[in-house]
Amino acid sequence: MTIKAAFFDIDGTLVSFETHKIQPSTIEAIKELKRKDIKIFISTGRPKSFITNLKDIEPFIDGYISFNGALAQIGEETIFMKELPKKDIKKMIADATLHNYTLAICGKDKVAIHNYSNIFTELFVKGLGVDSVNIKDPIEPLLNGAVLQMSPFFSEKEEQRIMPTLTGCEASRWHPLFADVSPIGINKGLTLPKVAKHLGIGIDECIAFGDGGNDRDMLKVAGIGVAMGNANDKVKEHANYVTTSVDDNGIANALKHFELID
Repeated sequence: MTIKAAFFDIDGTLVSFETHKIQPSTIEAIKELKRKDIKIFISTGRPKSFITNLKDIEPFIDGYISFNGALAQIGEETIFMKELPKKDIKKMIADATLHNYTLAICGKDKVAIHNYSNIFTELFVKGLGVDSVNIKDPIEPLLNGAVLQMSPFFSEKEEQRIMPTLTGCEASRWHPLFADVSPIGINKGLTLPKVAKHLGIGIDECIAFGDGGNDRDMLKVAGIGVAMGNANDKVKEHANYVTTSVDDNGIANALKHFELID
């Protein structure tokens, strides 16, 4: 099988949750893929403005699937975008106010925080290195444009309570303390084929790497789906191959296994 494009989740796949860094073996593997003219794509639940930890490989990235698939960009070109229904946004903002949880409102280029609490700073600023959000920015300007994702900081029990009422949305998680709320039917696995089609390649010519619940559809649809060793069993079930963990050269080991790098 000829591979022409590689898609990588960030947190727990490219970047360690422990060190918050990219393994040197991963950086070298990405460089080798580029030398072999294989396109490099990031596929993440993060808004692009939250991607602050890829500086070591940034020059080699050809494009991004962000917001769990709601936005796809190749270079500076937007090839796909899907926004959340306005009625569901209003309903979740009201629910966050009533039940007192923090809610990140994500536009294409900017993020604002409703009902701020310290959990946002602990998880995103200190934990994930996100420093691009001014917590004092009002949410109203974002609500006048396209909102692509909301991230409520609440439990799975709270998620089960509110999500059935948001009829145009669905939730996924890559962290136990918050969810990503996306347009219904939108996920990384839906958007990956759109990117492949735009590139003029088949999805069987794509390899994808992931570790989280929001990666399952992408691993299932790609020609080769690789689950990291640190992924949970539900994610591994959707993969063609399970590699070692993000902290144990997982990406490089899988690429060597499939003879994509030396």
